[in-house]
Amino acid sequence: MRKMDEMESKIVYFFVTNLEKQKVDDDSGKKQILISLGLIFSLIVFGAILYFTVGR
Repeated sequence: MRKMDEMESKIVYFFVTNLEKQKVDDDSGKKQILISLGLIFSLIVFGAILYFTVGR
């Protein structure tokens, strides 16, 4: 279980750093907000899938 926690934290770190590196040309920041919400939603879904497949 410890190894899975390390892997999940590395995946989250990878996504967050890639999100910060993206260049967004939208002045109002709406595109950045949508990308952030999409990323958070996908991480929640991915975490739920991992929880129900591996965690049990």
